[in-house]
Amino acid sequence: MASANTPSFHRWNKLSIELVLKIVEASIDSTGPKSIIGLLTADKHAHSTIKNHECSIVKAVAARDQQKALTDFPGIAPDASGFTLRWLNTITARYQVAERLTEVLMKGSWDADSVSPAFLPNIRKFLECGFLLLYRLHDLVKSDGDKCAFIDQLPSSSLAPIIIVLFEARWARDAITPAFGKMPDILVNVVDDRDTQCQFHGAFALKHGCRWDQVLWIIMKTVDMGLWKMKPGDFDRLIAGTPVELFKNS
Repeated sequence: MASANTPSFHRWNKLSIELVLKIVEASIDSTGPKSIIGLLTADKHAHSTIKNHECSIVKAVAARDQQKALTDFPGIAPDASGFTLRWLNTITARYQVAERLTEVLMKGSWDADSVSPAFLPNIRKFLECGFLLLYRLHDLVKSDGDKCAFIDQLPSSSLAPIIIVLFEARWARDAITPAFGKMPDILVNVVDDRDTQCQFHGAFALKHGCRWDQVLWIIMKTVDMGLWKMKPGDFDRLIAGTPVELFKNS
């Protein structure tokens, strides 16, 4: 039985779509999509009304807050009728994981004492690109052949952030696990996968024309000296797998 403080939703089906959109969007803004998913389970009247407008609600929120989701996560991009609250919850959680992992790595390797504060925003974006690309790998790769094809088609400028975040995540394991309660799914199958990491290094070395053992040094040098020149659109191209002039041989 609902408590005295529980709102009554029996009139939801009488509300205009505009008001439903405002109510649900406000709830998503304050507590996230997961709270609305819980409401769908708890109240049949709310379930019916929200479900009727779910696609419109999610499209509106995504267009406002998650404008890059379709290009950042093409492997789970919905069709025209597939904009669901569960999809919105998934992409919201992914961005949050990428941001939190980036903060852990920033605290461990880059801070205002070791890097010019002016460079920190671009370093943060570079690391986030690495985690978002790992999500693309997770979504698009179904077999070893798919994995090889995915890695081979990435330019060296997109391989670089992946290589860096995997390298840093191994060293930051003791900080990552307590922060999340466990190793996040995005890392659990790759952070200790020596074969996959060798593939990333090998592909970078081949594209860049360097030795395998020079890969990390070249990337770190670029992080230290070249990231300050990058613009927001360049980070979008990194995630999309479009060459960026970070490296001459991208």
